[in-house]
Amino acid sequence: MAQMSTSLKDELLGSNPVKDVLEGGYIHIYGYRTSYDWGNEVPAPPDPDLPKLFPETPSERKYVHIVTIKDPSSGGLNFLPPDEGFLRKDPNQDWEGTVVSSGTQTAAFFLLVPPSLDDAEDIEGDDMKIVGTVGFAGTDLIFPELAMSNAETQEISFFTLTFG
Repeated sequence: MAQMSTSLKDELLGSNPVKDVLEGGYIHIYGYRTSYDWGNEVPAPPDPDLPKLFPETPSERKYVHIVTIKDPSSGGLNFLPPDEGFLRKDPNQDWEGTVVSSGTQTAAFFLLVPPSLDDAEDIEGDDMKIVGTVGFAGTDLIFPELAMSNAETQEISFFTLTFG
């Protein structure tokens, strides 16, 4: 199940609804730096309050940024108004991104972040974000193929955010 960082929970419990916080934001998709034999499991994503996803020293990095999903024309992602407890992707907007990682990487988790966090490698533990798994059935964000290769375009056609 996707998890929210403490700072996002605090913001939502304050005066800002989730749509206002995440409107215009991005979905950053990551994989693990070292190869991992998943079998039938998807490894758990990092703790949302992790100190820093990408330490300054490359050899200390555990994750690799694969792709950022955004609207190619306007940049950030838009949602429909909340309806019956759901926040859905605006169907009139394209959500896509070009794979920037070298070679082929296997997607493992995503961060849904507000517009201020457009740099996928500069996200801190106290930044507002939702962290979830990427995979097949039973994960938070479903892709038909988890192997993502450099320069490929990845799309999200449907997206619904629920809290339960």
